[in-house]
Amino acid sequence: MSTQLVSAMIAASVSIVVGLLGYMASKWALLNARELQTQEQKRRLTEKLYEIRLHAYPRAFAITDRLRGENIFNQKLSSDFLTSVLDELFVWHRSKAGFVLSTESIKAFYQIRGSLGQKPAPGTIYSEEQKQSIWNAKNNLRATLRADLHLLYIEESMPEARIR
Repeated sequence: MSTQLVSAMIAASVSIVVGLLGYMASKWALLNARELQTQEQKRRLTEKLYEIRLHAYPRAFAITDRLRGENIFNQKLSSDFLTSVLDELFVWHRSKAGFVLSTESIKAFYQIRGSLGQKPAPGTIYSEEQKQSIWNAKNNLRATLRADLHLLYIEESMPEARIR
């Protein structure tokens, strides 16, 4: 074999290896850039979601604040009072707030809706079980709304193993 042929084969092999390495580096860089762009999009959407929640959720806290212990656990608890609270919650839910509730908050909303919609047990007096149900539903809704606001930047809490 001539030295020219050997030189050409070595040059071709080196070119192929360099080309493959360049291709792999470019592919890795594109995948990394795509992942960073996806994370940035998630961050922007998460920020927007939390802005809306920070604007909408305080109203639910103000409404449910009317369901304090002294208002629920007394003999004067009336269905008119509970209906007015329920009506305010319905108005709140029909706003933007209804669109940004987490799955757990939606469940808690349905729970409080059911508790507030109960009719008094015998006559016009609510039983202690019904009052406790309202109390628990109110506390559960408030806890889930609070949890929604504490979950900032979910994508940052995920393990790095998801980058492939």
